[in-house]
Amino acid sequence: MQMDNEYHKEVMDIVYLLEIYLKRPVGTGEFQTILNWVENYHMSLDLIQYLIELSFKKEKANIKYMDAIAKNWYLADLKTVEEAKKYSKIRDTIIFPIKNAMQIYARDLIKPEIEIIEEWARKYEFSTEIYEEACKRTIKSTGKPTFKYTDKILNNWKRAGVKNLGDIEKLDDAYNYNNKQYTSKLKNVPEKKKNKFHNFNEREYTSEQMNELEKKLLGF
Repeated sequence: MQMDNEYHKEVMDIVYLLEIYLKRPVGTGEFQTILNWVENYHMSLDLIQYLIELSFKKEKANIKYMDAIAKNWYLADLKTVEEAKKYSKIRDTIIFPIKNAMQIYARDLIKPEIEIIEEWARKYEFSTEIYEEACKRTIKSTGKPTFKYTDKILNNWKRAGVKNLGDIEKLDDAYNYNNKQYTSKLKNVPEKKKNKFHNFNEREYTSEQMNELEKKLLGF
């Protein structure tokens, strides 16, 4: 019973907090949403409080918006306020733009994908525009959001010392120039003299002759 009392108090604390922000009583549907956060998403009181504060800070004070964020946090396996703050910062600056650049519209990013993006942020420290450019090139080349392919692009740019989009343009120009030079060299290579084999006139066989040759080769 003690656990039930604690659970009831926790839920009512959340309801009271939300009513303060909304400046009105919480409706039945909103109350059910709060229960879902606690029972199914296993969100702590501190995490829900941060969720409510964050929503009002962004001037999106409605339960549907809060519930969408809560779902994202649950899918990302976020348990603490610190994890949520870190996720929110990366999401606003990198994750959401990458999601769009990868043309992932019908679903949320899953935890492994988010972890890859977080690793990019730590490893490469590129601007959002560079991540977006790498994602666009991935879609253009593979036709799908292949994070491993994007990582190869980013790794090559990091090794090349890329700092901005202008550096990428220079790399593209150098690549195109080298390709033109190589193609030009191939065109200027003198044609080799034909040997006796090249001068050999290929004999044409009828279907019957081909069948006979096949039989001989097979030992018939």
